[in-house]
Amino acid sequence: MPEPRVVFADEALPRLKSGWDMIADTLALTLGPRTGYVLVQGEGRPNKVDRLSDSATIARRIVEIPGREENVGAMMMRHMAWRVHEEIGDGSATMAVLAQKIFAEGYRCIVAGSNPMILRKGIERATEAVLEALQEMAQPVEGEDNLAKLATSQTGDPELGKVLGEMLDVLGTDGSIVVEEYMGRYLEREYVDGVRYKGGYASMHFITDPVRREVVLQTPHILVTDHNVERMQQIVPLLEQLAAGDKTPLVVISPQIQGPALATLILNNQKKVLPCAGVKFTSYLGLHENLQDVALITGARFLTKEAGHKLEEATLADLGSARRVIAKFDEFMIVGGHGDRVALRERIRGLRARWRSETDTNEKGNLRTRLGHLTGGIGILKFGTDSEKERKQKREEIDAILEVLSASLEEGIVPGGGVAYLECIPAVRELEAEGDEAVGIDIVARALDAPIKRIIQNAGQHPPIVLARAQRRGNGYGYDILTGEVVNMEQTGIMDSARVLRTALSVASSGACLALTPGALILKRNPEQSMEP
Repeated sequence: MPEPRVVFADEALPRLKSGWDMIADTLALTLGPRTGYVLVQGEGRPNKVDRLSDSATIARRIVEIPGREENVGAMMMRHMAWRVHEEIGDGSATMAVLAQKIFAEGYRCIVAGSNPMILRKGIERATEAVLEALQEMAQPVEGEDNLAKLATSQTGDPELGKVLGEMLDVLGTDGSIVVEEYMGRYLEREYVDGVRYKGGYASMHFITDPVRREVVLQTPHILVTDHNVERMQQIVPLLEQLAAGDKTPLVVISPQIQGPALATLILNNQKKVLPCAGVKFTSYLGLHENLQDVALITGARFLTKEAGHKLEEATLADLGSARRVIAKFDEFMIVGGHGDRVALRERIRGLRARWRSETDTNEKGNLRTRLGHLTGGIGILKFGTDSEKERKQKREEIDAILEVLSASLEEGIVPGGGVAYLECIPAVRELEAEGDEAVGIDIVARALDAPIKRIIQNAGQHPPIVLARAQRRGNGYGYDILTGEVVNMEQTGIMDSARVLRTALSVASSGACLALTPGALILKRNPEQSMEP
């Protein structure tokens, strides 16, 4: 068993950097449209080998590397890659390339005598300047053709890109897309009534899909109430009625689900007495009105404290239903609610009339949010492949793409292929500073061409020559890897999400600063291992 140690910076940093670089080099292989892939041997299954091209998934498969100090650096990079994936769905490889460059340049300066904390100040100032420049550069993405181009640039699949472009154009920013998997080659879409709300499952014990960490219940009964569901007596009579029937799943939607009531729902679910889930509804404005909307959408009777309704007396007639309910950690969706469509249209008309006449800013915003929920709609993307393994990989790819496209609709798009970062360099160079702070600013300026260089390198070309060709053409020009030509990225449709690039740089910069500035590294005797990043 290894002994606990305290390793000071002079000894720790080069070893930490070694592990950092090992993971970054591996993830960098996946950057760009012509990338390498990584073969991962199955743990405990030496004859099974997975072929991976998603950088975050690759990082997650690396649990430990040799060398204790090296392993600290590797696990830092692994955690950063997964953090980007969790936040935005894409950009982990870009983050790794930027973080590696910032750390390498910073380490070189520290060895030469620079003060790490002052370097950090310069790096942070330069990063803020780039984030602001990207935000100013971003353009809204509108129209089915432009959305299809963006989706195609992310997927490399024109047919899938066209379908996603149409769905995003139809649904808009308030809509949601649900993915369904099929056997055999298949690609289709369907539009249904549906809503998405802030909230989420009341316990991880309800999760039905561990990979995506979500609860999915098909054609469930739905109980909607503004009571806090806490006591077992509140829920047991209804569960007994359902268990005595066809055992249709139950979803309980309430502001708070906890205590013995939550334990009872979990126990029924785990023992397969009745599939069920508790969903917490979160709303800072208009809780009662929004729950009223949920009841209308699902056809449920809204059981309220104000009206004196008691959950103990609830019957099957009080329940609504829907085609599907999907609950995640911080949101839930109701797909195809079975409520009265005429009453729903009347509610929408009434809300629009109130919105037009309302003068209070907060109330007007609340009404707009309610209208967005009721009119956004949900699209179902149906795809199929020939094998389960291929289907799983395609599903992960689609989930990541949907995150990126959603972010693009919210914050806009910028020239892709690393060109947007290049165009931020002048904003960094304009910053005024002296000494090691100026050195830190220069580190970020020199790191911004790292992504485009790595994309070119992954395509088998010589980065300095190709980059010089693109820069001679002026702003907005980059290298189209698939055609081998220098092109205007916007006109060609090679675009990136501004939010993805901002997130990748922000995580890379903060992670590199953390790695550059420790005075010592404490190694425990038996550190806890985790499969989670």
